[in-house]
Amino acid sequence: MEIERKFLINSLPDKLLECKSASIEQGYLDFGDEDEPERRIRKLTENGSTLYFYTEKGTGDLCREEEEYEIPEYSYENLKELVISSILEKTRYYLPLDGLTVEIDIYGGSLEELMVAEVEFASLDEANAFVPPDFFGEEITYDKKYRNKNLAKK
Repeated sequence: MEIERKFLINSLPDKLLECKSASIEQGYLDFGDEDEPERRIRKLTENGSTLYFYTEKGTGDLCREEEEYEIPEYSYENLKELVISSILEKTRYYLPLDGLTVEIDIYGGSLEELMVAEVEFASLDEANAFVPPDFFGEEITYDKKYRNKNLAKK
């Protein structure tokens, strides 16, 4: 179970460039609906190493079922030919914050102006008690237009 809140970012924190980062490329094989999971592939490059993943995400907003598997590069390349969306490109920064990690995604390509922060929690109580820092903007956890699968449709 993934418990996650998402926010637009008003301004980038000063210490962002000191944080670990990764380049991400991802596309969707199926956008899912009420009864079906969305299926995604992802290429993640960090510290000179590249990993490939296949993910299925269930329905929901704040809480969603998520299963993710590491796959070999050849599987990723084969699945990439079946992608029904645009390939999203983003740089992800991992910012420590009060015992949590804020994942800040800065999108490239046609989404170049978009910056989103995601924070995952161990429980609903923890998620509901979270007070966003000043550099966070509007909360978009429940705004479906900011789901990656919907961004990839554009």
